[in-house]
Amino acid sequence: NNYGTFDIQGDLGTGFIGGGIPVFNNAGTLRKSAGVGAASFGFTVNNTGTVRSQSGYLSFPQSYVQTAGSTELAGGNFSGVLLDIQGGALSGAGNVAANVRNAASVAPGTGVGLLTISNNVAQTYTSTAASLLTFQIGGITPVTGHDQLRVNNGTATLVGTLRAELANGHIPTPGNAYTVMTFTARSGTFTNFDFPDYLFGVVQTTTNVILIASNALPTVTLSAPGTQLVCNAVQLVSRVNDLDGTVTNLSWYLNTSTLVSSLNNPPNGSTQKVSVSYDFPSTVTFSAVAKDNSGNAKTASVDTVYYTLPLHVLNLGGKLTNGFKICMLGQAGTNYDVLVNTNLNFPSNWTAIGVMENTNGIARFTDPAGTNFGPRYYRARRQ
Repeated sequence: NNYGTFDIQGDLGTGFIGGGIPVFNNAGTLRKSAGVGAASFGFTVNNTGTVRSQSGYLSFPQSYVQTAGSTELAGGNFSGVLLDIQGGALSGAGNVAANVRNAASVAPGTGVGLLTISNNVAQTYTSTAASLLTFQIGGITPVTGHDQLRVNNGTATLVGTLRAELANGHIPTPGNAYTVMTFTARSGTFTNFDFPDYLFGVVQTTTNVILIASNALPTVTLSAPGTQLVCNAVQLVSRVNDLDGTVTNLSWYLNTSTLVSSLNNPPNGSTQKVSVSYDFPSTVTFSAVAKDNSGNAKTASVDTVYYTLPLHVLNLGGKLTNGFKICMLGQAGTNYDVLVNTNLNFPSNWTAIGVMENTNGIARFTDPAGTNFGPRYYRARRQ
C-alpha cells in the first residue's frame, strides 16, 4: 500500500518474483517523473489517490482500476490493457495506449488540449450511463482553441453526459462549429448534455461529435443570508448579464412562490434588489431566475434558515411599506392583544391597538401607524 509518493525516475520496470500478481493499492501519489521511454509497473493497481505521468509512458500491463482520485497526463502518457475509471477522473493532454472505460469522469486537456487513445492495435473508448465527458471551449481551432478527444483506429461507445464549458474568455458566434471528438466508428449516442453557460447543438456522426454554437445562457447571481430571524426583512441581491443578447426579465421566488415576477429588461451587468420578510421558523430556498431574449433561463438559489426568539419575547420586525411589524413565538391556541405606549414614564398610557394574528404558534401584527410617530413601545398581552 502506498500513502506517500512512489516516484519512478526513469524508464525502469517494476516486477515481482513468485506466483500470482501482487496488488498495489495507491492512496498517495504514484508518478513517473523522468525518462522519455516506458516504465512498466507490473502489479495490479487499485488507485484512490493520484497517478501521474509526467514524462514518457507509464505502463500498466496488468489490471488498472481507479475508484477515486485522479489519473493525470501531465507531460507524459499511459499504456496498458485497460484504464478502468470507476471513480474520480482521467484528465490531461497526451496519449493513452490502452482501452479506456469511463464510468466516472474524463476531461481532455490541461487547460485546453488533446487527449488521444491510440496504439499499434485498435483501442476503444467506452462510457457508461453514469459517465461525464467534459470539454472546454476556448476557440474555434481544435486542440489549441478547444479540447478534443481522439480515438484513433478504434470505436467510441457514447452514453452518459457530455458537458461543454466556455474557457479563456471565448464567446462563440452562433453557428460556430467545434469538433470535440473523433473516432473510427461509433456505438450509441449522447442523450444527456450539460451546458452551464452556452447552448450548443450536438451533431453525432459516424466519425465525430460536433458542437454547434447556439445561444449564450443568461447569468444570474443571488446573495441572501444563511440564517435570519423571522419577520425581519432581508434584501435579496442579484446581478444579471447576457453575453450575446439581453436579459428580458428577472423573477425572485421563495420556495415555489413568486416574490417578484418579471422585472422587465434589467440592464446587462446591473445589480437588482428586492426586500422580503418571512414569518415562520424553517429552511427556505430563495431563487432568482433570469430569462434572455431567446427564451432561455438560468437560476441561482440560496437556502436560508429562519429562527425565532424564545417564547413570549417580542421580535421587532422593522419598518415595512404598510407599517411597523412585530412578531413573537406564542403558545398554540392563545390569542394576544398588542399594546403601545409612546412614553414609558406614564405606565397608564399603554393602549390596546389590535389582536395579533396567530399562525402555527407565530403571533404577528403590523402597526400601520408605527412609521408615522416618534418612539413607540410595544407589549403583547394574553387575552
